[in-house]
Amino acid sequence: NTTANVTLMIVNPTSQQNCKGNKYERRIH
Repeated sequence: NTTANVTLMIVNPTSQQNCKGNKYERRIH
């Protein structure tokens, strides 16, 4: 899910480059 992570980082700089960070970011939203 590297591409998805990069896209999330571009859209939301708060999201981390980690799968865990991605899950946390999704939980927030």
